[in-house]
Amino acid sequence: MNSATHHSLRILALGALLGAILGALDATNWMAPNQRLSESSIAAVNSTQIRLLEYQRALNMLASEKRDAVSDQDRDLVLQRLIDEELLIQRGLNSGLIRTNMAVRTVVLQSILAGIMVEIEASNSQEQVLADYIENLKTSANIEWSAGWEQP
Repeated sequence: MNSATHHSLRILALGALLGAILGALDATNWMAPNQRLSESSIAAVNSTQIRLLEYQRALNMLASEKRDAVSDQDRDLVLQRLIDEELLIQRGLNSGLIRTNMAVRTVVLQSILAGIMVEIEASNSQEQVLADYIENLKTSANIEWSAGWEQP
């Protein structure tokens, strides 16, 4: 066996050993980041945490509609529905649905504005609070103008 063949076999063996080590580490999740849920969360879906408060609210709604006590199966069902809902929300965001579907965009904007209006109604100067809120959003956003359009 010549020197080049012997060197190639060493590289091949080293590559196989490295692959086996990395495979074992991946199988044991040793390389995965230790993502701990916050104490205020009950689960995470693609790094988005489902808050315990949301879970308790959904569980209370179910309990108010049932005659019997809430069972472990009911608890599991509520959590699964919250996970399903989060998956659908993430799919909608990732697909650009809010930007491309005007009906969805309108509903989202109405919900956001309704939330802002609740905050505004709690203050004295309603118009100023909305103006300040929107101005704050503008200052924290990266807004670029295309050719032919000027910043107002």
